[in-house]
Amino acid sequence: MRTSAAHPVAGGRLFLAGDAAHVLTPSGAKGMNLAIADAADVAQALIRWYREGDRDRLDTYATRRLREFENVKEFSGWLLRLLRLSAAEGCDPDSALRSRLAVIERIAEPGPCAAAFARQYAGSDEVSDRSWTEQLALTSAGGF
Repeated sequence: MRTSAAHPVAGGRLFLAGDAAHVLTPSGAKGMNLAIADAADVAQALIRWYREGDRDRLDTYATRRLREFENVKEFSGWLLRLLRLSAAEGCDPDSALRSRLAVIERIAEPGPCAAAFARQYAGSDEVSDRSWTEQLALTSAGGF
C-alpha cells in the first residue's frame, strides 16, 4: 500500500484537490473525506478572494492541504499497523495482540484518548501543538 502527494498542489490559478492532489491507502477510509475537505478549503478561499479581495487563504492553500495530507497519512498508517500484524511480529503474536488490545481499550474508554482518536478519525479543524499520537499517549501503550 502506498501514499503519494503532488508537489505543489497549487500554482497560479490552479488548485489540485482530492486524488489529483494526493492518494492514500484505503486503511482508515479517509480519501474521500480529505478530498471533500480540499474542495471546501479552496471554495472558502475563493469566496474570500471574490468578496473581500483577500488572497491569503489562496496563497496558503498548498501548505494547509499538504499538512492535512501528512496528518491523515500518519493516521492511516497507524490504523493499518493497529489492525494488522507484521511478518516480524509472527514470532510472538500474543504479545503483539496484547499491545494492540491495550491501545484499543484506551481509545474505546471515554476520555482524552478517545476524544483525540475521534477527532482524528472524523476529521477536525482543531489544531494542537502535539501530534495526535502524542495526545493519545500511544507511545507508552506499545510500539507497533
